[in-house]
Amino acid sequence: MNPKVSVNILTWNQPVDTIECIESCQKIDYDNYEILVIDNHSVDNSVELFRKRFPNMRIIQNKDNFGYAGGNNVGIKFALEYGAEYVLILNNDTTVEPDFLKKMIEGVKEHPRTGMAAPKVLYYDDREVINSLGTTIDWLRLRPFLGYCNQRNNGQFPNVLKKDILVGCALLVSKETIERIGVIDEKFFIFHEEADWCFRSLKNGFENIVVPNAVIYHKASKTMRKFSELTHYYSSRNFLYMAHRNASFGNLIKVYIGLCYLVLKHLVFLLSKDPANRKMAKAFFLGIWDFFTGKMGKCQRTL
Repeated sequence: MNPKVSVNILTWNQPVDTIECIESCQKIDYDNYEILVIDNHSVDNSVELFRKRFPNMRIIQNKDNFGYAGGNNVGIKFALEYGAEYVLILNNDTTVEPDFLKKMIEGVKEHPRTGMAAPKVLYYDDREVINSLGTTIDWLRLRPFLGYCNQRNNGQFPNVLKKDILVGCALLVSKETIERIGVIDEKFFIFHEEADWCFRSLKNGFENIVVPNAVIYHKASKTMRKFSELTHYYSSRNFLYMAHRNASFGNLIKVYIGLCYLVLKHLVFLLSKDPANRKMAKAFFLGIWDFFTGKMGKCQRTL
């Protein structure tokens, strides 16, 4: 029998997206998997809708919004306790091809040093364009390299790819990997936590791979779209935290050179007459301040 996989779908509001994701996962043709929905304290009627539509599905209701890191950790621990050999973290704004999980497991079996694996991610609205095939970090610009993002999908990647960083919207992690490196660091709350987790996998002797013949579709980030100040806050704070944990001395120098440029750029925004620019700049500087003062986890500020 194939290894047991727990398909963990973390959701916060957006029940329509989650229902579409679940329905696509129910068509997976792998013979040993179950779907686990983790609701991150939705404030709408999401859970009621899920229970009515999927009466036999496991659903965990978190008592608070624990973010990407904490919410997924709840599901990871539950899945391992109930016998999962692999956990697939799957964003609720994705849909999947029926054969993607079977192909991912085949790819992992062919590469026994794999700690984490990801499928080829295409855009939901333009399925001929690549959203992610893994990447690495651009330390000078304080962000991941775009890599193959936005390239046309012409079947140009037939073989498994080894990458530093895998996208967090679909991440297959083995029980062995989790037992060795631990779960996701909840100090991040959201943003850059999957990069840190991937680096921890590499540091412990695993490989991170992308299986290009396994395909899913991503609607891109909806969760933070209406909260761009929070995006700036978490991005600036968490990148510095991730860099201090994982960057070499040389790369850390690049981070601070890049940070100097961004500080000057956001000082200009702070002096701008545009209130939106001022808000973004304020969130950026508060994120940096909170990193250096050790205020991690969920943002406690009003931005």
